[in-house]
Amino acid sequence: MEYNKYQVEEDIKTIINDTFDTCENNRDEIRWLICILRGFMEIPHKRNEYCAENYKINLWQYQLNPIIQNFKEKWSL
Repeated sequence: MEYNKYQVEEDIKTIINDTFDTCENNRDEIRWLICILRGFMEIPHKRNEYCAENYKINLWQYQLNPIIQNFKEKWSL
């Protein structure tokens, strides 16, 4: 697809709107923000201790990664 700054911005807004709506509380919003930034910056979650917080962050990254990868492939980023 031809690079169009407006369309890229609209795609990012769509990703944010679609994925943010799944947050149920403030802690989910923080996890979502951490994971979406890590996804765009390609930073993996490095903590692997056995605790509920790490499981939830890993789950968010697992769910967001395909969405972000599709965006990057679409716009060759």
